Amino acid sequence: MSNLERYIEKIRKYIDENENITELELVRYIYIDLGKRFFYDVDFSFANTKERKTMARALSKDVECLTKYMDERKIVCKTLCYILEYILKKFDVDIKTEASEDNWNIFSHAFNIITTKDGKKYKIDLQADLANIQSHSATKHFGMSPERKNTPVIPRFQLEQIDRKIGYIDSENYYSDDYLYTMKADIDLFDNFDEKVDFVLENLEIYDNPEMKYAERKWHHEKLIKKLFSDKERNKIHFIDCYTEKEMKREYLNCISVDTKNGSRIYIYSKDLNGYRSIEFEEFAKKIQSHELYTLEKINGLSKVLKKLKNYDCEEEKF
Repeated sequence: MSNLERYIEKIRKYIDENENITELELVRYIYIDLGKRFFYDVDFSFANTKERKTMARALSKDVECLTKYMDERKIVCKTLCYILEYILKKFDVDIKTEASEDNWNIFSHAFNIITTKDGKKYKIDLQADLANIQSHSATKHFGMSPERKNTPVIPRFQLEQIDRKIGYIDSENYYSDDYLYTMKADIDLFDNFDEKVDFVLENLEIYDNPEMKYAERKWHHEKLIKKLFSDKERNKIHFIDCYTEKEMKREYLNCISVDTKNGSRIYIYSKDLNGYRSIEFEEFAKKIQSHELYTLEKINGLSKVLKKLKNYDCEEEKF
């Protein structure tokens, strides 16, 4: 039995154990549960156009392909939509996959539309909610209007009641983004920008999920930074794509560059610390120089430091 078939059997068992479960509760349970399992395929994001076209054309609704996606757990929006569609149709849910553009093309963003038994429609976008679910936050893309952008059809209070029923939250473990209000009050006490950044980046995560992957963590942190800093402050904070390379395979690291009075300051996320740690800019440059670390971004002051290090190495060789 494949993982896909096992998952469907798991849902059948869940329904048997919860006899009075409604369709909405079932959809919500599967949405949250699958949201904990999958992660975005960053190779698709960083591939060139030709490679992305090849990868996109390989996407399929065939059971064999869906089984492969279920096994690998790496997805793009369409594969996740196809999986949701396949599973929910097994339980008589009227669901279809649609695109964000009128003319569907291989790069269109995909989502699902569900039509309830009484003819009402609502939109779900699980790929957009992966970061929210894996950070134990409230979802932002479930139960939205298919016609009116960012307008909820299902009230947050109703979703909260369902989330309590299915065990996503409880009295002791509420949505983690509620913590933002406390942090916002704390950081308002800081007058110094550098100290404020240090405090936020060291304490950005309240929910410890070491299994969270690069893209989901980056999206989650971008959302938090947007809420915690002013527009002027955010202009000094840059998310940078860094990676290590082993056996021709990239492992991406969550990194942030911050503009300070003395140049750039680099922060690298540590799963062990569940937060970012700062690294001296010259140390970061040495890692780039020695190919221990790679970056896809232009970082303020990096070229200058690399040139300085190169000249220093040349002086050492002459000596």
